[in-house]
Amino acid sequence: MKGYLYPVSYLPIIITDKGIEDFKNLTSKAANILFHNIMKVFTNDIETFRKFYGNAYDQLISYSNPELELKNLMLRYDLLYSDNKIKLLELNTGTNIGGWQAGLLCPLILRNLADLADITSWGLHYEDILTNMLKYLLDVAIHHKGKHVSGNIVIMLEKQNLDKEIVDEIQNEYSNLYKKIQPAQYPESRLLFCFDADKLIFNEDCSIYLDTFEVDAVAILGTGRRFPKPELIKSHLEGKIFYTDNTISLLMGDKMNFAFIHWMADNDMLQQDDASFVRSYFPWSASCADDMVQWKGKSISLHQLLVEYKHHVVIKKGRSFQGNDVFIGRFIDNKEWEDVIAKVKNENGWIVQEYCEADKLDFITNDINVAPHNSVWGVFGFRNKYAGSWVRLSEIAEGQSGVINCAQGAKEIIVLQES
Repeated sequence: MKGYLYPVSYLPIIITDKGIEDFKNLTSKAANILFHNIMKVFTNDIETFRKFYGNAYDQLISYSNPELELKNLMLRYDLLYSDNKIKLLELNTGTNIGGWQAGLLCPLILRNLADLADITSWGLHYEDILTNMLKYLLDVAIHHKGKHVSGNIVIMLEKQNLDKEIVDEIQNEYSNLYKKIQPAQYPESRLLFCFDADKLIFNEDCSIYLDTFEVDAVAILGTGRRFPKPELIKSHLEGKIFYTDNTISLLMGDKMNFAFIHWMADNDMLQQDDASFVRSYFPWSASCADDMVQWKGKSISLHQLLVEYKHHVVIKKGRSFQGNDVFIGRFIDNKEWEDVIAKVKNENGWIVQEYCEADKLDFITNDINVAPHNSVWGVFGFRNKYAGSWVRLSEIAEGQSGVINCAQGAKEIIVLQES
């Protein structure tokens, strides 16, 4: 695929059955534990909920069907291995999270691997994230809408900075995949592309059309910054379309959830199994709005924690993406750290999280050497089921920010699994 936005390794990472089982366990439980415990406080103690989130989600949750939305969530769990244990860094939601597109390069990468070794007996399998995503969109849209289903899906594509050849290739690749999974009961259904949200037609009954085609689902490929259409959420709530970046999706992608769930655990508000799961998988986190926090079993002022344990913590903005607004204490100088502390004191929506050092992974470099890398896994869960994974690698070097993100120079790795 020409013009791919980020560097992709020409060799894959191979994961064992045990690794896949761990991912399945995570994707089946983590979102449910977060959601049900957060909603418990939202329902019974709205003022405490607002201390963490403000009132940004009040109306969104009130007008939605939270339990139904939970079942239809599209998530990417960003995690790393630290001391050979999974540590979940954040959840990303909706189709604009990225990561599935690299699968389009899988045939080429398999050919590269076959040039190096006889892999016919290896029993390798690629869990095709992009195909799983399109199947997910179709299935959820059909059930969400219920009647007057067309099977038409709109992909909102940001094409500024992309030349026509690349845009055409993206459309062809996605359309060819869609044809392979097109439901037999909707032979006229289409995968449609829209580059300008103003081209969508919003009718009084909340149905949506693109040209003459009624739409069942809308997904965004890219950051979504150019498509801020509240009508999409309204149509979603009315059951006229399925919109991936919907009400509960927005809440579940907020990093403040990590601080909230740890606050509940520290105050004995979780069932024992949930508390054990949270403490095992979720790095310790707290809201930067708190004066006092619980750290390693003791009460300490937030300011003292940030100053004395600079090398052990990370400061993150709750609603941000692509590695922006992430400050890792051990990777920045004292003056910048002081500026960050001052900033978060005067802004809502920031968390502090315990730093988890990634286990080093030896991998091939661009100059065909082997060197240690830091890695972050992106594990996809559609409707609380494992849907594939991919890895971002960053070769260890001086002067790094510690943030491992494709938008900040990391390379993508296809993940194959043993079957």
